[in-house]
Amino acid sequence: MSVEQISIGFMSSIVTFLPSLLMIFFFKKSRRRVLRPNRITEALKAAAEANAEVDEDELLNGDEDGDSDGGHPLYIDDPWISIF
Repeated sequence: MSVEQISIGFMSSIVTFLPSLLMIFFFKKSRRRVLRPNRITEALKAAAEANAEVDEDELLNGDEDGDSDGGHPLYIDDPWISIF
């Protein structure tokens, strides 16, 4: 190996080492961001809580409608094709 090859290898190592060292430094010093709560997750939690409250009320008071469908408001006895 000649002196030129060794010097080119050394310079290329310095050129690649410094940017990688800077990237490591910036990632170590960065902080985790505090994100807003996800609206979809919050809506699903609220719906689950509301559904749990309705289920508890039905268990305590019984089924007021007398329907066998579990109280679902969009329940249809016939298949959708029979509507036409």
